[in-house]
Amino acid sequence: MMTYLRCWLVLLAVFLCTPSMAFAQSVGLPAPRLLTTIPMGAKVGSQVEVTISGEHIEDADELTFSDRRITAARKMNAAGQPEANKYVVTIAADCPVGIHEARVMTRLGISSSRAFCVGTLDEAVQTKANTTLATAMELKVNSICNATMTQRAVDHYVFEATKGQRVIVDCATRGIDSKLDAVVIIADAVG
Repeated sequence: MMTYLRCWLVLLAVFLCTPSMAFAQSVGLPAPRLLTTIPMGAKVGSQVEVTISGEHIEDADELTFSDRRITAARKMNAAGQPEANKYVVTIAADCPVGIHEARVMTRLGISSSRAFCVGTLDEAVQTKANTTLATAMELKVNSICNATMTQRAVDHYVFEATKGQRVIVDCATRGIDSKLDAVVIIADAVG
């Protein structure tokens, strides 16, 4: 009878302690998330300055890519100190064209990935607001434009074309995992 009672007491103690152990195990560190790389890509054989943003990446140290032919080094200021969240990215001439993953290493671990596109066309980066026709960003035909948009904004771009010329405009937001649902309207010089 005494052994039977002891077994019940041991089982009761185990059941009473189990929830507290389970709650102690549920504490975790926040996961670093890489949300943007600006620009979101570059031309094969080029070098570009990339600015990153995200959550829990304040102490981001190393920016890495899924292909070793894409390398990144911290951008240094005039005093020789690294600039926060800025990197100089070099794409080797033999790097394959396509979408590669970018990740950042922090003290909390490696971040989630973001798409980084490597292509063969020249790339332009938006550097100032282009919300009116007067401030429209000029683009070359057969080029890629890396830009950011504010919510519900209208950005204007201008390019030269001749009568009868076939021009294809591809807003590749879905292919690079962008949240932008783009509407593209093309007009001639008179609107």
